[in-house]
Amino acid sequence: MTQFITRVELHDGNPSDYDDLHEAMEMEGFWQTIKGESGKNYQLPTSEYLFVGPITIDEVYRKAYVATHSTRRAFGLVVTEANNISLHGLREA
Repeated sequence: MTQFITRVELHDGNPSDYDDLHEAMEMEGFWQTIKGESGKNYQLPTSEYLFVGPITIDEVYRKAYVATHSTRRAFGLVVTEANNISLHGLREA
């Protein structure tokens, strides 16, 4: 399975907008947590999401775009395919 990290920034977004974003991203299959080598789950930094699946980066981008667009806020969006991920200092979920 391929892993993708997606970062979203809502321009002039308020906490309620981010709540809507988190819900929309979850509905598209994104997670706000990541499993470490220890097997424990950790909270990703604010507005970063993990997607894991047999899918292309373009498909992940489209899913993230649809979810983020639903907030009706201007936004910035970055999707990265991640072959290896190292973690440090994240809070346990």
